[in-house]
Amino acid sequence: MRISRTLPGLSAAVAAVSIVRAQTPPAPPPAGPQFHWPDKMRNAKVLPKTTTADQLRDTMKGIAVSLGVRCAYCHSANPQATLAEMDFASDANPHKNVARGMMRMVGRLNKDLPTFAGKDAHVNCYTCHRGSPHPALAATPTPIPTPAS
Repeated sequence: MRISRTLPGLSAAVAAVSIVRAQTPPAPPPAGPQFHWPDKMRNAKVLPKTTTADQLRDTMKGIAVSLGVRCAYCHSANPQATLAEMDFASDANPHKNVARGMMRMVGRLNKDLPTFAGKDAHVNCYTCHRGSPHPALAATPTPIPTPAS
């Protein structure tokens, strides 16, 4: 008997919530221009010109994570710039040319490294940078004393 009394009230509450939700406008899109990965790179000097948008995204995210930086570190004079505000083809930021040199170095290393334990040796940005914009420096090894004769 008790269920039959509360059921109409519960049904009315569910209906009211449904009506309110249906009338709530969707959130407006973010203001300003939106960023989309380009289908083709402009000003490609190290990566192949045939690099797809997905390959470019994965490569750039890998670099950013390996160095612990955001895109503006290499691609903008303004570190607070949004992705949509950046001119990715510009060479104005000197970090971009340093990154190109590092990418060439990594390519040469991976080409010239021998196999190790039956597998190809492989390096990438993280090998040296470890999440820092500056590569980690190894400590100078301590010379091993030779026994006196």
